[in-house]
Amino acid sequence: ISDVYNVHYNSQTPRIISTGITVDNQLSPLDCGFYWCWNFCLGKKWRSSQTGEEKYQDIMLADFRAFCDNDKNRLVNFWNEANNMANKKMTEKEQESYNED
Repeated sequence: ISDVYNVHYNSQTPRIISTGITVDNQLSPLDCGFYWCWNFCLGKKWRSSQTGEEKYQDIMLADFRAFCDNDKNRLVNFWNEANNMANKKMTEKEQESYNED
């Protein structure tokens, strides 16, 4: 088993539980997060010496965890970039619909 992630380490999944608001304005727990598993079923067509080994998967998981921990502000930067792109698209669509009227 990898030293980055041991599936037998803890029987409880390390996921973040937050709260959301239901239709009747009651707080309700939201179970959200990510599950990770190794993909040992990759066919030879999709494997290479760089991607087909457990070491590469360990590196990817470590990088994903660092991203989720907002290491070097990566998560916040990604969120801001995605949010800005979405806002830009919404503004463009609003302008298009305004110009059509």
